[in-house]
Amino acid sequence: MRRNNLLRKPEETAYNHILSNSKSTLHYFFCLLSSYIHHTNKGLSNYTKMIQLLFMLLIIQMALILILSFANPIRKLVAKGLDLSKQGRGPLVTKTVAATMLVVFSSTVYTITQMQKRLKDSATVNPTDEVVMAYRLLEASLLGFSLFLGLIIDRQHYYIREINLLRKSLETAKKQNPK
Repeated sequence: MRRNNLLRKPEETAYNHILSNSKSTLHYFFCLLSSYIHHTNKGLSNYTKMIQLLFMLLIIQMALILILSFANPIRKLVAKGLDLSKQGRGPLVTKTVAATMLVVFSSTVYTITQMQKRLKDSATVNPTDEVVMAYRLLEASLLGFSLFLGLIIDRQHYYIREINLLRKSLETAKKQNPK
């Protein structure tokens, strides 16, 4: 059987592995998403892959903000998912990822300022430096915007949870004091 698996395409075995071992729909979705990203980015540079990943992250964050902004059935599902992600090791993982993104953001901003100083000091403009500078600026803006949207999602979730708790306490107060 091991020999038979070696003859198959790697995509087929990974896909079957995901189907047989997935514990949740969300896990399955992210596995397919990462598989799609891996297969579409074969010929791209690391900068381009990172920029695509950051754009995808921003689109997902904007969609979450829109979902949390308006009352709908999906909002309840997303709020419950955020509640579950804030239990156990979720906050630790979230803070670690945010801190890592903040460090990368700081490093990118530092690199941009060093490149600007170097461009000011030199009389000629190097086209390679201009391209690298454009990528770094795009990377820094996407990272900063992503951190900001993450903060907005966290605050929206907090206020939605507080509003729901206030509504429940108001309903219980009305039931206890009927007038």
